[in-house]
Amino acid sequence: MRDYTLNARIESLSEKKSFKNVIQNRCLIIADGFYEWQWMTKSGFKKQKYLITLPTMELFSFAGIYNEWTDVTNEKINTYSIITTQANILMSKIHNTKQRMPIILKKEDEQHWLKGENYEDFKFPYSCDLVATSLSNDFTSQLGLF
Repeated sequence: MRDYTLNARIESLSEKKSFKNVIQNRCLIIADGFYEWQWMTKSGFKKQKYLITLPTMELFSFAGIYNEWTDVTNEKINTYSIITTQANILMSKIHNTKQRMPIILKKEDEQHWLKGENYEDFKFPYSCDLVATSLSNDFTSQLGLF
């Protein structure tokens, strides 16, 4: 099975052909931040890029699932998808079209995710503070902590 999807909605994991057979293939995707675009116009013609981090700039983990498939040359390909959920307050202002965000796991939840606990228990947005720093050629500013 080819799985070129970077994101997977937690609400439809068990319904989507790409994911329903690999829900148990859990992984952590380690990051120190991620980028998101805010649409400044309804059409998305004008956008503002943001870097999202923890206030301490420390590493964190996204909830992920992985898959291995074989391509036409019999080469094994490993892929992964970041699990997404509804946006928290900060991310709903930035990801203002789809209102989504990746599931950021708290340190104490990482092992629970990996051990295969009910994935629906993780569908709530990260409740700790995040910092959004706007990125452009002219300036950098922070939206602040939410």
